[in-house]
Amino acid sequence: MNVHASAILTRRASVFDFPQSGITSELGRRGILVTSARASLLDILQQDLSGFESRFTKRPSSETLRVYHSKWHSARISLSRRHALHCAPYWSATPHSFVYELVLGFSKGASVVDQGLRYLDAATVRNKALDGDANNTVIQQLSAVRSLSGQTQVKISISKHGGRAPCGCAVLPVSAAAHVYLELNENLASPEKRAENCDVKLKAAKAEHDHMVQTKTELGAVQHNEVTEAALLAEKREKDDVARTRALEDCNNVLRSMAL
Repeated sequence: MNVHASAILTRRASVFDFPQSGITSELGRRGILVTSARASLLDILQQDLSGFESRFTKRPSSETLRVYHSKWHSARISLSRRHALHCAPYWSATPHSFVYELVLGFSKGASVVDQGLRYLDAATVRNKALDGDANNTVIQQLSAVRSLSGQTQVKISISKHGGRAPCGCAVLPVSAAAHVYLELNENLASPEKRAENCDVKLKAAKAEHDHMVQTKTELGAVQHNEVTEAALLAEKREKDDVARTRALEDCNNVLRSMAL
């Protein structure tokens, strides 16, 4: 332990609040025991502190030479901010939790919309922030939102901050700081025609599913290694066909309700 480190820790001795009973302090991982409130920090420094610095790592972005010089992020509690972030702590230096929750919420909103309208390629997901911090965050993290949303069929954009909410859109509230809107484009003005096209796809999917069921039944009657592998593949394709048929049925129901 060098003299410089000893002086720094000595100046900060008043920060420690030792209880009356004997306890093991934060330095107790090396067996340093604080026996009473009168135990001075200099007495502790006289014990073996070799390897103290190596056990406490610094943040990757920290440029300080010693770990006990590092400026750690301090939580600054704000009731309005905690309420807006569902009681998540607000970090005064960089709001990492705020950015994470916002990006994750926008990505989830785009994924939910895409799951419900997977076969609609003429829709736009508009991310609208309700305050300045959220607006700056979504502008900077738009590429991350698009990446986390997966291979969606819809376009993802940002609505102007401070403007009115888009009219005629379905809304998915992400949090008190942001909403996700689904805007249908003009070429979706006739959902009846889209529903008819969806019916054609649904019939084709059901026919393919019936053919796959028949093929799996025929393969199951033959006992052979290659035939068994083909039967397993047919079973997997059958599950995929069932999932696709259900998605088409859901999309068809959405289009029919829009037509009404």
